[in-house]
Amino acid sequence: MYKTATIRKSDIWNSLYVRLLFYFFAATLFAYFGGLSFSDDGLRHIAFAAHKEIMHSWADVFPHSLFFKEYDPWWPWHGILRFYLSFFSYSTVHIAINTSVYFLLFALIDRLLVREGGFKENYLIVILVLVTVLFSDIKYVNLRPDLLSGLFLMAGLLLRKNFWGLLLLSALYGSSYYLFFLYTGALALTYLLIGERKSFTGIVVGSLVALLVHLYVGGEYFLKTVLYLLEDQSLREDLEVNEGKPLFGFLGGINYFVLVTFLLGLVVLLAYRFSRYFKKRPLALLLLVTSPLWMAQARYYYLLKPLFFLLFVMEFQTLSQLFLSRKVRYFFMRLIHILKNLQKKNILTTLLLLYTAVVLGTVNMGSDNSKTLQQDAFYKQKRFDGKTILLNGLSAEIYFALYLNPTLHFVPSCSIGWFENNKKMKKLYIEMQKESGIDEAQTAKLAHYVGASYYIHIMHNPKSNLSFSKMKKEGLVPVEILHDRVIFKVIKEQK
Repeated sequence: MYKTATIRKSDIWNSLYVRLLFYFFAATLFAYFGGLSFSDDGLRHIAFAAHKEIMHSWADVFPHSLFFKEYDPWWPWHGILRFYLSFFSYSTVHIAINTSVYFLLFALIDRLLVREGGFKENYLIVILVLVTVLFSDIKYVNLRPDLLSGLFLMAGLLLRKNFWGLLLLSALYGSSYYLFFLYTGALALTYLLIGERKSFTGIVVGSLVALLVHLYVGGEYFLKTVLYLLEDQSLREDLEVNEGKPLFGFLGGINYFVLVTFLLGLVVLLAYRFSRYFKKRPLALLLLVTSPLWMAQARYYYLLKPLFFLLFVMEFQTLSQLFLSRKVRYFFMRLIHILKNLQKKNILTTLLLLYTAVVLGTVNMGSDNSKTLQQDAFYKQKRFDGKTILLNGLSAEIYFALYLNPTLHFVPSCSIGWFENNKKMKKLYIEMQKESGIDEAQTAKLAHYVGASYYIHIMHNPKSNLSFSKMKKEGLVPVEILHDRVIFKVIKEQK
């Protein structure tokens, strides 16, 4: 009797339900302390979900862009956001959403460590989960719909050999994101390369269901949006789009599509050469299969960062033998031994985990962008209501601006693209965003063409200098200097 009672007492963190309860607590802490962490375009999605009657469509918000008035490529995500907005206020809904995302991240990583990594279910795994998320959450707390892609891949690895589970997961996820095929295709190829045809078939069938949903909802506009996005990629070359750059600088001079094709060939060769290892570790193969994405564009690396960290943790023992000295390995072994000896002392382990969650949760406090919102508060001025604003480059500023004032319209949009047949204007538009910029007459010509009421020159290009007197002659009157921006009012041309 005494022995049985002792085992039960020491088993508190062996229970998945106890850990899930703790993960929800930790998720709330991480989301609350993080606030509006990691500025990105997620704020515009909240604005659109809350003010669709004002913003109408992305084609209205971003004139001359790759979007259409008839089709919202993120309609399922906006439906999810509206659901949250029915319970939480506009200014706090991001905390509720990020709490849910953090909880899912914690739970999925916990299960991957147990099932794929062979880790024992105890309080140490909770610490690993918290640390993994802390160092890899950058693309999961910015309210972007593509965070669903990372969650899909993690869930897809857990549903290995489950035909119906993968079919349902692929159909639900695929219907929620218009670029779903990048991720369902990567996971399907992973399972195909290790000979798991049941898993492969489940994902393919689910993806076909998702494709039918997109064709039903968006029809030709869905297809055109995808094609335009691929065309937009070719326009990104030589332009400053941080997350669209290759992960390694030396790859920047290679054509995007040439690079992706070369990497795909390399993937097949490596998958065949190390097939035994990849069959035991599909997570590693998935990262290899997706390498054409994350090497060509850093955004995919950041999205897959939790999986990289997981693979590192799973292979730590092997890596430590290769790269760490005996003394360093001995230190880690002693530390793990000491921590393991604590696992029967539930009060101590609980206090340790609570303390760890609070400390790690507060790390992101410095990333809160509330100050940026205050800095961009000038967009709430009535003079900007309903106006089209031309900027001289892509900037996260437009996302904060739309969150503060959903009546605004911006050129350029969240993408580079210009999808009109006016080649002369398209060239000006692209040149404007490069380091050298364009001159005063060209800027005025573009501003008038896009129907801008204001031109905001962000002074981030030292080679792009404009004369106030020349701008005024061209009908662009400087009215205010704010921070590193010069605001020009566009005087409409007399017809």
